[in-house]
Amino acid sequence: MHEFLEKLKNTKNIFDILIEVYQLVNTSDSPLYIKTYTENLKNGYYESSFYQNIAQLIDELLDASVTFHTFKETFINYLMEQSSYEFAIWILVYFDQIFSEYDQYPHLKQHYRLSGCKLGNMGPLNTVQEKYLLYYCPVKGFDSYCPTLKNMRGVPLKDMSKVTSLLTYYTILSARADEPSLSVKRYYNTQFQECFANTDSKLKIAVVPFFKDMWFQIILSETPARNYFEIQTDVSLHEKINSAYLKVLESLNQKQVDIVIFPELAMTPSTKKVISKWLAKQQFCNSDFSIKLVFLGSCWNHIEKTNICTLLSSTGHTILENHKKIGFIYKDKASRKEYYEDLSFL
Repeated sequence: MHEFLEKLKNTKNIFDILIEVYQLVNTSDSPLYIKTYTENLKNGYYESSFYQNIAQLIDELLDASVTFHTFKETFINYLMEQSSYEFAIWILVYFDQIFSEYDQYPHLKQHYRLSGCKLGNMGPLNTVQEKYLLYYCPVKGFDSYCPTLKNMRGVPLKDMSKVTSLLTYYTILSARADEPSLSVKRYYNTQFQECFANTDSKLKIAVVPFFKDMWFQIILSETPARNYFEIQTDVSLHEKINSAYLKVLESLNQKQVDIVIFPELAMTPSTKKVISKWLAKQQFCNSDFSIKLVFLGSCWNHIEKTNICTLLSSTGHTILENHKKIGFIYKDKASRKEYYEDLSFL
């Protein structure tokens, strides 16, 4: 317990504390701790003055009545009086109840990156991420919202821990050295809430097809180890392509489309800027503007050797960008050779 208390002194936020508490009880004895916690809960043990004082201290932190530093010092002093592992389980479960409404608390309220783009961080929320990662969870869990996330780790997106089975509104995952950390964002948009307020409402999604004429050139190169290709857009066509984007968006807005999806590799280097500016203008000038999300496909940068797709909000702000890591294999019909997309993996 002394080592645990020393670790708490180095924590930088409440999520760090929860990680340390989790590590304390996530052992082979966790079923015993959970059983004792359950029995204590049934017998009203956690209604004592000690737990009421801890709950009050937590409320003061969440309401920003005390600083995190003051909270941590007082919290550690309380723990010196109570060394049971069942207390650790109580803390983890107590915060699960709090996280069900984390937007209601000043200390936990999401600070949006951009005033016009309400993008909140769902995790990882702890600062030291060598062993464990803490995430806020959607009510139904990540798996139900995105099957891809479930398949990323080969198992549902949660640790098969007895302790995390008690949690609903946040989860703690083991960090893996052989895979990148998964960053999860939440996009706050009242337009979608209004759209689905009526159960009879429908979401209109438009998928824009390719134009039949080639608007880029394929550049091939060969090396002893592997053959590569990259694409370069025709500079003389950039203005024409960007104008076509805006015409499509204007047409789809007239049809009250909510989400627009453009094809991959259709962007010029200036397309994102042009469309972002157009979207921002519509927010102020067009009271009938309906578009809520724009998937811009991807843009190839032959200098940096990147292929990046972008998702824009209705105000023209970037919600997320995805850097392509696994290259496409192009098969040249004339030579019958294979050429790999020349991507930088930095």
